[in-house]
Amino acid sequence: MSLTDRQLNLISKQDAYDGKAEISDGEGLVVRITPQAKIYFHYRCRFNKKSLRIRIGKYPVTSLKEARRKHKLMMELR
Repeated sequence: MSLTDRQLNLISKQDAYDGKAEISDGEGLVVRITPQAKIYFHYRCRFNKKSLRIRIGKYPVTSLKEARRKHKLMMELR
């Protein structure tokens, strides 16, 4: 399932969130959502046999489009 700006916008406008804590956009790009409805983009990958989680940014300061662009760049650099 791909994320949408509409989906993230609806979540971010809530005072509280009790859904899934992590939603995948594919290829290691995920959003972490706190119970206070704060949304953070992360890149999950394995490097040198270790699991890594790299924070890309916080929504809406970092848009979904920008997070996807940064994620693609990180994948190319890895």
